[in-house]
Amino acid sequence: LESLCARLKMGVALVDGGGRTLLARGFHGDEFPGLFEPGAQFEEVLERFACLETDRAHPSTLDPSLADADVRRVQRPGSPPAVYRHFRLALECAGPGHVLHCFVDISHEKKLEEHFLLNLHQLKSMKEIVDILYESLSTPEVVYLCLVAVTAQMGFGFNRAFFLQVNGRRIRG
Repeated sequence: LESLCARLKMGVALVDGGGRTLLARGFHGDEFPGLFEPGAQFEEVLERFACLETDRAHPSTLDPSLADADVRRVQRPGSPPAVYRHFRLALECAGPGHVLHCFVDISHEKKLEEHFLLNLHQLKSMKEIVDILYESLSTPEVVYLCLVAVTAQMGFGFNRAFFLQVNGRRIRG
């Protein structure tokens, strides 16, 4: 279990029916202080150190097997926040009400998702600009729209832009 948790950047905790941690593997105390200590009130400590991410799609929309999962953000001292997928597995064979809580580090996935959403937003803005350019016929209007597109925060976000028109061997700006 230790090597599996280390390899997958994962932590697990077995919690009894009374909500106390019985056994924990995979995380150090600085990640979730007190959460993985035997006897700790698991849910209480979890709520204190790991904020629920409500702005994300629920994991079960991507994978139905994660119906009892959520995504949590943990602020680590001196490090960027970490994001974990937290899911629960009932382990009645270990005792009545026993639950195995698993935490999988998905911080890298979260960064990729944020970059993807930013790029998607920029592409949508560029598509709107291109559509407008196809509709316009006058050169000054097209030039104006291009300059706005590269300087607007929703576009490329440059702080300056200029347009040079080449006519034969002459440049006009």
